[in-house]
Amino acid sequence: MSRHPYDPPVPSALVLTMGLLLAVFHPLATAQDLEDADLTLPEWDASEWRQQAIEAAPPLAGGLLPSLGEAAAAPATVNDELQLRFQDAPPQFDIEALSAQLSDGRAIPWFAAVDDAPAAASATQSEPALAIELRDLTPEAVETILQWPKNDPLVDPTAELSEMEADELRRFLGYHATQARLPLRAIVTGKNHQLKDPAALTAITSAETNQLGGKPAALLIYPMGEPWRARLFLPPTALHAVSQPFLREAVEDCVAAARRTTRVESQLHDYLVQLSVRLFWIEKHLPPVVQSASPEPIEIAPPLAEVGSGDERPATVTFVPWNFLVTQWRTALAWVIGLLAAAGILMWAISVRRRSRARHLRTHVWMLPEVDSTPRLGGAFSGGAGFQTSW
Repeated sequence: MSRHPYDPPVPSALVLTMGLLLAVFHPLATAQDLEDADLTLPEWDASEWRQQAIEAAPPLAGGLLPSLGEAAAAPATVNDELQLRFQDAPPQFDIEALSAQLSDGRAIPWFAAVDDAPAAASATQSEPALAIELRDLTPEAVETILQWPKNDPLVDPTAELSEMEADELRRFLGYHATQARLPLRAIVTGKNHQLKDPAALTAITSAETNQLGGKPAALLIYPMGEPWRARLFLPPTALHAVSQPFLREAVEDCVAAARRTTRVESQLHDYLVQLSVRLFWIEKHLPPVVQSASPEPIEIAPPLAEVGSGDERPATVTFVPWNFLVTQWRTALAWVIGLLAAAGILMWAISVRRRSRARHLRTHVWMLPEVDSTPRLGGAFSGGAGFQTSW
């Protein structure tokens, strides 16, 4: 085959050079690919994840809270909920949950400490005091109660309430006094305090001492943290206007309302609110007030009568009256005697009936009557039979 005169010459030297380079560098490229395939994936350290999370995390609450860099730098001084957790994946931030926590302050450490402090204190104060731990009110406290302003519905001789809580309860009791015929006066004592001295109790519960707005008031002696030991005193008119079971139920409802919460200040508030409602119920049973034109002689009002609860409740409220027991016992005995008499009469009637029947069977014999029948076929030779056979 001959080459055309106008075809360009083939660069044989260039072809040989390219083939030589391919033969030299091809084994090197194949070895490099095999080496890259055998390499392991990079292993990330927790410190690297921490640094990446710090750089990528947005500022909390617009920069009001400590940044995540500070939280990661000093994790021992930050709340556990704000510490970063590093596993085998980058951290995930729940923006909705964090926003909900920021809205009520639960993500801020100092708000959590303030919120948990009353609960811890109430847990220790809500435990019942032992009998050996109870202490009588000191003479100074009793004197403070007697010298307390007469128009103040809240008496706190040992400063058990804060000023804000005391003012709130005073406003509530004052409003109750303006709307009710039976105002309410509360004496707040310590958890382990009790009032056992008869002379001091008589002086404190006298009608002259418990007057609010010219009206006889109900008196409540309330030990903080122990609503079941509260003692309620009512004027005789209110005490005799309703039944003892009604008063006992009222006291039990007040105690139940107070025990729904563990905070001692809230227990006192709930107790007073429930007692205020019950006093309004008692007012419906009071006799109407009669306005007299002629002045009447002033008489000394009798002292208040107690309607206590728990260990302080009087026997007339705790136990059933004796006359009631006698009446119920007589009724039950009459029913028992009547049932026994009816059962005895029934058994006697059955026995008489059985004896009469046995006697009747022994003296009487039952026989069927003999009926004469006329033979229809044959005569005497057939013995009166109705058929005969012959061979």
